[in-house]
Amino acid sequence: MSKKAKRSGKSKAQRAAREAQRNVRALAREKDGAVWHRSSEEATLDAKPCYNGFACGHGAHGDAKYNRTREQRAWKRQLRQEGALRGPFPLFERADLPAIVARVAVAIVFVLNVQCALQFVFWPASFAGAYELSGTAGEAAVRGLGVAFLMWNATYPAVIASPRRFRALYVVVLVQQAIGLVGESAILLGLPAGHDVLAASILRFIAFDAAGLIVMAAAFAWLLKAHPRPSAG
Repeated sequence: MSKKAKRSGKSKAQRAAREAQRNVRALAREKDGAVWHRSSEEATLDAKPCYNGFACGHGAHGDAKYNRTREQRAWKRQLRQEGALRGPFPLFERADLPAIVARVAVAIVFVLNVQCALQFVFWPASFAGAYELSGTAGEAAVRGLGVAFLMWNATYPAVIASPRRFRALYVVVLVQQAIGLVGESAILLGLPAGHDVLAASILRFIAFDAAGLIVMAAAFAWLLKAHPRPSAG
């Protein structure tokens, strides 16, 4: 008996049979796949029903269900971060002085324009003489001028409601005012002598439009300086 057999207590034939059994088991594993021994915890988890966290609204990222309060908080936080306005169509923005001054300036011009337009529409006979007009044709011309004034001021309410949001419309208002000022000045310069009453009426419009343009333009410049547009980059 060899020394190795003495140490293991097994004969050579027994060791060969043991080795053959190991080889058979290895071949079986290669044929059928690896055999894994699961722990009791793994077996318990496998026996439990499948749990889909996203189906019930509590997935890996928290509550996935719609929550109106949470969405409103996120929306307000985004508005504060972007410096945007509050509400879909705010009548009052955050209390900043440039926006208030711009709103007041445009509102004053708007009120005076609408007042003049309504007077022309409803009482044209009282103003026809100031433009050297008379009769039914003169009243119709004055009334048409009032309607044109109302059309002209259709852009003002949105700017009054939110001058920061409707900056492009604010520019349109300034352009309208400038066009009126230039046109009235051209009409006055083209008048021949002998029409003092008509010239005085046009001068009043020129003075009012010039003052309104200066006030609104100054307020708009202050608004742009206080709230510049963020750069695209």
